[in-house]
Amino acid sequence: MRTRVPATTRVRQDDGTYKISRGMVVMPSLDDALSFVCKNDYDVVTMMHGIEYAWPKGRGSILDHEKIIFEGNHVRCEVNKRTLTANGKAFGDFIAGDSVRVSFDGRVFVNDLERLHVEQ
Repeated sequence: MRTRVPATTRVRQDDGTYKISRGMVVMPSLDDALSFVCKNDYDVVTMMHGIEYAWPKGRGSILDHEKIIFEGNHVRCEVNKRTLTANGKAFGDFIAGDSVRVSFDGRVFVNDLERLHVEQ
């Protein structure tokens, strides 16, 4: 059984202002495989290990409560436990309470600050 709860995501606009987006946090149960579709940027937020991930337009799956696979037009992401890889670049580990937003082109923002990829 999955749980859906309302969530808000702050999205920085190109002009420096912020837009608040309401979406749903999707939290699967331990035995649930789940697919999700984002019809608009950041209208679905997934939660895993206490970390919220906001996704651009595209589709994804949550597997074994440990992994998220997401594909948009110009981005492919994989979250394995607390580690995110976007378009083949690793963005390090996150901690519980972090809010992570992936842009349509693979940029990653953690708590509203852009994070650069880390060398592997």
